[in-house]
Amino acid sequence: MKLLLSRMGSIYLFLICVLFVSPILAVQSEAETYLDIRLFVTETALPDLSKIGIYPDHVFIEKIGTQTAIRLVLSESETYNLRKSGLPFEIISPDLSKKYQLDLKRQKQAAPSYFAKDLPNLKPGSMGGFYTLAEVESMLDSLHLRYPD
Repeated sequence: MKLLLSRMGSIYLFLICVLFVSPILAVQSEAETYLDIRLFVTETALPDLSKIGIYPDHVFIEKIGTQTAIRLVLSESETYNLRKSGLPFEIISPDLSKKYQLDLKRQKQAAPSYFAKDLPNLKPGSMGGFYTLAEVESMLDSLHLRYPD
């Protein structure tokens, strides 16, 4: 009887752990959205972004009229920190992943006409019209099979 109770206790403990841990893991596995941001600054006083929890890996400096801006990619949490800091900024693209997917779709629809007329069997590659290494290797293997000599 004691063995049965200890096994049932173990099962209940396991179920409780699964119920509490699985939502935490689900939240962590969600992909974070990245935004394209334009941060307005003065040339003499660039803000120390690390003080507000932002560590950009690359930035582009833009001149817009008389203003200077830094263009950077930030996660949602970094954008929240930037919003709290009060620094002036604008969101160029609220979801870069969706923007890139849309751009890729447009590129595929507006594929260059030379693919169709000059080389009817050569289609645009899957990487914005360019070929991946695997696609190039596949095409070369196909050529080798057709023309072994």
